[in-house]
Amino acid sequence: MHKGLMVVGAIAVAGASAAVGWYGVKWLVSSDGEPAPGTSAVEASTVSLSYDLDAIESQAAGLFEPPPAATRGPAMPQRPTA
Repeated sequence: MHKGLMVVGAIAVAGASAAVGWYGVKWLVSSDGEPAPGTSAVEASTVSLSYDLDAIESQAAGLFEPPPAATRGPAMPQRPTA
């Protein structure tokens, strides 16, 4: 019973905290007459981006392959079997 009440209390505190934060932010935003600096729409040109997947794959070839066994570190010792 004690753990159940603690869980219910924790959920109630988390819900109250979230509600205060949510409505507090909404109140702060609505109380401002004008938007904060940097939040207005910016008139700027955009650049469309494209890429050549074959060129990227050819540059990345071999990056994710393990090194040959000769260049790896020493092998882990095996457990003795009885």
